[in-house]
Amino acid sequence: MNLHTPIAGVDTVVILKGDRFLAEAIGQTVATAIPAALIEIVDCLKAASAIKAVRSIDLLITGITLMEGDALPFLAEASDSGRAVRK
Repeated sequence: MNLHTPIAGVDTVVILKGDRFLAEAIGQTVATAIPAALIEIVDCLKAASAIKAVRSIDLLITGITLMEGDALPFLAEASDSGRAVRK
């Protein structure tokens, strides 16, 4: 895939990582690949949930373990929205 080709349907990207340095690096890569997307970088499930409460998350980038615990329940809830979830 050409990194300058827009990815249709991805308006909001949430990067949920405890490591801010890694999250910023991922955010820069995503901004190159999806320049029109709103990219939100958060370090906790509470912040990700707050974003999810006000807008649709089209792409969520995370690990499964965070400082505050397991991210799997959040991922399961996101998958219940009827949107595709990919590893």
